[in-house]
Formats: sequence, C-alpha cells, structure tokens
Amino acid sequence: MSYDYFKSIDLQSAFSLAEQTARLKSPKAKFILDHTVEKHKRGYLNLSFAYLRWVDDFVDNPNIAVSDKEKLVNRQKFLIQQYAKKHFEEYKLPEEAFLYHFIEYANKVNAQILINAAKKMVEAIGMDVDRLKGDGIFSEAELNFYINTLSKALYDIIIYFFLPGQYQSVQNVLTGRFQARAFMMRDIIEDIDAGFINIPREDINKFKLDINSIKEKRNLEHWLEKEIDHILKLLIDEAEEANLLPTKFKIFMYYSHLYYLPKIFRLKEYSFNPLLAAQQKKITNELKAYLHSAAFGVKLFKIEFLKP
Repeated sequence: MSYDYFKSIDLQSAFSLAEQTARLKSPKAKFILDHTVEKHKRGYLNLSFAYLRWVDDFVDNPNIAVSDKEKLVNRQKFLIQQYAKKHFEEYKLPEEAFLYHFIEYANKVNAQILINAAKKMVEAIGMDVDRLKGDGIFSEAELNFYINTLSKALYDIIIYFFLPGQYQSVQNVLTGRFQARAFMMRDIIEDIDAGFINIPREDINKFKLDINSIKEKRNLEHWLEKEIDHILKLLIDEAEEANLLPTKFKIFMYYSHLYYLPKIFRLKEYSFNPLLAAQQKKITNELKAYLHSAAFGVKLFKIEFLKP
C-alpha cells in the first residue's frame, strides 16, 4: 500500500476501472448482473464490488504485514464515516475513489442500506485483521457473526440494485450464508496458509486438531465431513427462504447455489481431504461431484420454485 500515488478520478473513469476489476475477478457473476441490473446502476454495483474486493484481497495477502492491514482497514472505516457525513476526505488510491463515488451516490439517492453495507463489510474484514494478531481462530459465535455480517452486507448491496423499489420487503431475509461457507471450504488450505483458521475454537478442541499441523491431520477430514453435512442442511434452509423472494432474485439465488455446489461435493469425492482435492483432479471424481450437484440442484429447484 502506497499513498505516494494520487490522481483525481472522475466518476466515468472510476466506472471504467471498477468494471475491469469486476470482469477480471468474477466474470460469471458480472455476466449475470449485466443482464439483470438496470444499465445506469451497474457502474455503482461495480464500484462496490471492486472496492470491497480490494480491501478483502489486501487483508488476505499473507505477504503484507498485519500492521499495514490494520492501518488500511482503519483508514477505510474513517473514509466511510467521513463520506457518509458528506465530509470530503482526499482519496489517495483508485479504490478509495471507488468508495467515494459509491457513497456519494448512496447519499444522493438516500440509500442508507448501501452505506451500512459497506461499513459492515469493512468491519467484518477488520475482524480478520484482529484475529491475525492472535492465533487466527474465531469462537463459534464469532465465526457465525462474521459470516452473517459478510453475507448480509453483500446481499443488501446486490438486492438494492437487483430489485429496485422492492428491496425493503426482502432486506431482512438473510441469504448468502451457504455461499460464504462454501468459499471457506473451497479455500480452507489457502486460508490456513494466510493465517485464517475458519474452524471454530470449540471444534478445534472437540476434534483434537493441532493448529500447527492442521492440514496434514486426519481429524481435519473428520471435521470437514461434519461441516459439509451442516452446510448442505443450511442450504436447504436457505432454499426455503429463497422460496419467499421475488422470482427475479430467486433465479439469481438458484444460479448461485448451483455454481457453488460442486465445490462442496468435490471435497466429498476426495474423501474430505482438502490437500488431495487441491492437488489432484480425477475425471471420475470430478464427474461424480457434478452429478451429485445436479441431483441436489433438482431438490433445491423443487423447494425454491415448486413448493407452495
């Protein structure tokens, strides 16, 4: 992170830079949102995505000192506070310009939900920095709060742009928990290497996990088996909630569920061994994972679309 660079970035330039980031980081999601979100609002959605992805990637980078991560998160909290009050504070990086233009828009249209979402997302990412000062572990309550905060913030932003004029009726539906946990399962080895152990402290004790050699222990596979069963049950609950959403958003949620399901079933097919799943790709295992995902997807479809 360097503040030596500074160049004023106007709104259209910010839109262009943010769109490039969104296309690079999540092309499939961008394709879906480009065909569902009103054109004149897509730029602001891209701004929020590019900004939050930047903060998250910075904190996740194991090569950056914890002290620098803390400085960045604290500065972002300060900027959000200032911009929300309509107090201009000079932005010194392109990503901070994204934040400025995003909150300026939220203030203009009186969308407090967007400001709160950005604030909550950065606060949750700040929790990651705090745990890096220790052993990198959350308690079960802390982990659930962390996941729910991230999920709620992300989906409040998506719902606002996805369902203009309707978001008030669905903003209390907590969606996205399955996706957040699926991400954690997919990236569990990468996260451990970065210092984040997304296993509750209670489960570490219960499964007798040694955090100094957690990747190599058989007990990790036992925990993953238990956790994946829990995640799939959570997904059923989330499908029940999605059944109550407007059809347009329901379709988006169903697509998200189908997209992330194979990431869960891959671990099952590789005997809940994350190292094996990351290092090997066997055609039979990959095929089984997608077939099981498709079968589970049919079950979700019945719940989300056909259940009265």
